[in-house]
Amino acid sequence: MPICPKCNKEKEKLTKDHVIPKWLLRRLHNYGIKRGKAPKVVNEMICGSCNVRKGGELDYSNIKVRMFMLWFVEKIMDKLNEYE
Repeated sequence: MPICPKCNKEKEKLTKDHVIPKWLLRRLHNYGIKRGKAPKVVNEMICGSCNVRKGGELDYSNIKVRMFMLWFVEKIMDKLNEYE
């Protein structure tokens, strides 16, 4: 049986977790960032109960989320510097 990397419990089935929620990726254009320019984020497999608990939130304990947010802030700062 596979083990969920979040709760470390054996589960019969793991589900796909979008590390960066789809809603955030869809809203990148609101900040003038082309979606194709976003770094490729790999999905993770976690158990259904952990996935439901996480929902559409960002898990800041995940290194991939922190790297994405650093990239995102850098792009926002670049956009702000264009207006100076």
